[in-house]
Amino acid sequence: MHKSIKANPWIYFEENMSLDFAEYQNYLFRRRFEKTISALLSSVNIIRRHTGRKTILFISQGTPEISKYEILKIFDPFNIISKRKTRFDWQIVDEIIKYANAENIAFYVLNPDVEFRKLLKDIDASVKFQSETLSMKEIKFSNYSLIHLAEETGGVLLRGGKKYEETVQELKRDLSYYYEIGYKPQREKEDGKYHRIEIKVKRPGVNVRSRKGYMDYSEEEKMKRNLASAFFSPEYFKEIEFRCEVNSIPEDKKNSLFWIRIEIPTEQFKRKESPPEDITLLFGIKELEEEKAHLGEVKIKIKEALKRNLSSLYYSFGTSDVKIKPGSYETAVILTSKEGKIGGYETLIKIPRLKKEPSPTILNSIFGFLKEKEGEGNLFTISREDGSLLLSKYRFFPSLGNEIKEGENIALFLQIYNPDDIEDSFLKFSLYKDENFISNLKFQRIESFFNKKMNILNEVYIFDLQDILPGDYQLKINFPEKIEKKIIGIKVFQ
Repeated sequence: MHKSIKANPWIYFEENMSLDFAEYQNYLFRRRFEKTISALLSSVNIIRRHTGRKTILFISQGTPEISKYEILKIFDPFNIISKRKTRFDWQIVDEIIKYANAENIAFYVLNPDVEFRKLLKDIDASVKFQSETLSMKEIKFSNYSLIHLAEETGGVLLRGGKKYEETVQELKRDLSYYYEIGYKPQREKEDGKYHRIEIKVKRPGVNVRSRKGYMDYSEEEKMKRNLASAFFSPEYFKEIEFRCEVNSIPEDKKNSLFWIRIEIPTEQFKRKESPPEDITLLFGIKELEEEKAHLGEVKIKIKEALKRNLSSLYYSFGTSDVKIKPGSYETAVILTSKEGKIGGYETLIKIPRLKKEPSPTILNSIFGFLKEKEGEGNLFTISREDGSLLLSKYRFFPSLGNEIKEGENIALFLQIYNPDDIEDSFLKFSLYKDENFISNLKFQRIESFFNKKMNILNEVYIFDLQDILPGDYQLKINFPEKIEKKIIGIKVFQ
């Protein structure tokens, strides 16, 4: 899967003071540029699914500006831009254009900047969009990209702050009056190449605006772009419904693993004539500053759940150890089927710098349920067999959403950074509703293990909730003689 950038770029700068300001500017540009490219890619993927007479994508302003043309390294774990690690910025934009043309999507662009240069007249005649070198007069890259996006996809580019009404008129006219011309290539299969298109008319005084070519992508290449879009913008992909939660579990001072659990409603597959045998789960963490990516996938057997007539499929698993520095990371969980449907989920994961954390600090508080089953392996490790937490006489399965059925007991897994070896026997668990105290919960400690190397206390408790009525509550965990407390929202349902 992939690693992700830190949430605040200033934190990155402050933690890397050896960088000069020019390097930092380059870092910010690359970050903005990547976000822009991924947004364009995601937009193309989203609107390509909605068929109609004509498909357009309206954007304004352009991509981030630079003063000179440099070779860029862009985060590209799926190799959708190129197998090469570095490319010119204009080449990267060209890939977006090729993909838009393959899906017959035109870019309509408005730049409100009144100082915007004249269109192609300001570009040196030696510019070759498909060449490996670029020769052009000084011009902002955002302006160049706008020209290129509109010109190559058969769209329209307007400039000036008062051009919005004119843009609307252009859209109305183009959506009402246009010719749709098609042809079928002689080749039987996609060749994965770019094909130029030139349309000529004999009528004098007529200007033709059309896309300049298309990329003959294979289904595999299209799917790769879909996954890349879902990876960068998971919130836009809802074709497969599921719930998900992710926690990072520190293994040692340099490594963590990630504990993932999902719940997939099976009704969405029952409606199909031929349900899929399985779907693929992709998990990713991205570290932009180091150009690294952690990518991995597992298969989830849907058909077996349907045969058992389950209303939902629960799945839990832990990743292998990931060498990762302290910080905040965007993580993505993507589900995809063979027919190309995609569902996405993302969350922010914090990897703490333990030595800077107060003592004690709760690193993880995860609700779940216990099953009596002994398992092979070290205590408080995640089973490769079923994704449970191994205990001496039980297995702990993490739940989702902190939801508890009325009348049932619930287990809680706590990981506490505890270098001062504070006695935990006086931990108090208090239940509140709307900030009003309800009761102190009765509990039993099931298992306990102190990791001396990490100074982390691992414990599993079970709580008696027999007398708790349905509703939303807050569970407050208080340490002995300490101000620090942890508040967890829980929901009791009938």
